[in-house]
Amino acid sequence: MRTQSRDTSPEAERVLIELLRKAPIAKRFGLVRSMTIFAARLNLKNIQEQQLNTDREEEVAKRFVADHYNDNLAKQLYVALQYHSTRLTADLLEAILPLSAVLEKLRIPYYMQGTIANSFYGMQRTTFNVDVVADFYLEQIGDLQEQLKPFYAIDVQVMRDATCLRTYFEIVHIESLIMVKVLLSQTFDFERQIYQRVQQHKLSEECQPVCVASPEDIILTQLRQYRIEGERADDQWNEILGVLKVQGTGLDFAYLEQWAQKLEIVDLLRKGYVDAGLQEA
Repeated sequence: MRTQSRDTSPEAERVLIELLRKAPIAKRFGLVRSMTIFAARLNLKNIQEQQLNTDREEEVAKRFVADHYNDNLAKQLYVALQYHSTRLTADLLEAILPLSAVLEKLRIPYYMQGTIANSFYGMQRTTFNVDVVADFYLEQIGDLQEQLKPFYAIDVQVMRDATCLRTYFEIVHIESLIMVKVLLSQTFDFERQIYQRVQQHKLSEECQPVCVASPEDIILTQLRQYRIEGERADDQWNEILGVLKVQGTGLDFAYLEQWAQKLEIVDLLRKGYVDAGLQEA
């Protein structure tokens, strides 16, 4: 088994994996949430004291977003802050719940994927990004924008263009500064299958469940992306291995094999099995 870190022994990692298997999704998400808040506080303090020497929240927020995402999103946020305030919380839960509530209200199918979903099913790590796939069209844009504007900094034209082209757009949650990447659903068979297998999970006791792609679909999606991007990113491979390790024999291996064949990633799936200790080399 390949460990997630060279500094971790296989025995120590097995103990961690057993603990994660016993932990509910809300507890796993809670770890990511607290890790992210802690990392953001250090970063925000550095911006306030060393980079800008200011307590102005608008300036600090703009620099944080520019540093972690890009200048366009920073400008987008700065415009939104003329009408809204920020609390600089970096709270993932605050960033996720308004979007999921609006999508549910408008009856727009969606699911979460990316690092957040990997943290639900595998190993946890700090992230300032949330990835959501949603299936809506141009005629729904007006209502969607209107419902999201109180919570997120949005470039209306970028959102419309992405919807027409079926690509993606990025928005920033104003109070937390967390970036949400919204990917428009595609029409191929695999994505339709993902929607049929979506799971609902509560991220905390007091909130409604959110829709998340299944562990198997997270693995397949990540393997496909890993191949497209040249199979070079160690952090991406470690996220895949984390899900394989924590889910273990609870995975639907027949489903994984079936879709790995169709997506032409069987070799990567088998390599994942070996590195995760699920199969002999």
